[in-house]
Amino acid sequence: MSEKSFQLVRYHGWYSNRMRGERRKLEEECEEKEEGKEKKSQS
Repeated sequence: MSEKSFQLVRYHGWYSNRMRGERRKLEEECEEKEEGKEKKSQS
């Protein structure tokens, strides 16, 4: 039986919450860069 305040880590590696957050941030940054390039090419 684990302690009451024990945090169970269910996922590690690619599926961990930390990695998911980092991937989401990188995807958002890439999308913003692509949008900026599209706007420049249109004008």
